[in-house]
Amino acid sequence: MDEEEVVVLPVDERRDPGGKLLAACLDAHLAYEHARATRKYLTLSLIAVSAFVWVAAVWPATFSLGVRDGVLTAWAGLAMIVLGTYSRERYLRSRFDHEAARLGPESAFHQP
Repeated sequence: MDEEEVVVLPVDERRDPGGKLLAACLDAHLAYEHARATRKYLTLSLIAVSAFVWVAAVWPATFSLGVRDGVLTAWAGLAMIVLGTYSRERYLRSRFDHEAARLGPESAFHQP
């Protein structure tokens, strides 16, 4: 189940004339959400490839040696990509937190 997050950002024309800080915060949040969606998609792809790895491990005669090597290579590569996208997602989340903190101490994050 996906967690729901509520973010409250103050809008103060005196503190942020022209809304540049708010725009930077929203851009950072959009980048974070894109990275999060990419990681979820790649994780599901890794699960799908893992099913082939499992079949190849349980019934080795099902696939030729070349196919088994290809599947294992694809799984390993995809696992590394998933780890990389997770790292990028964490980085973008910290960037969003930093941009939100620049808006002022009134910024509040609520995770039910």
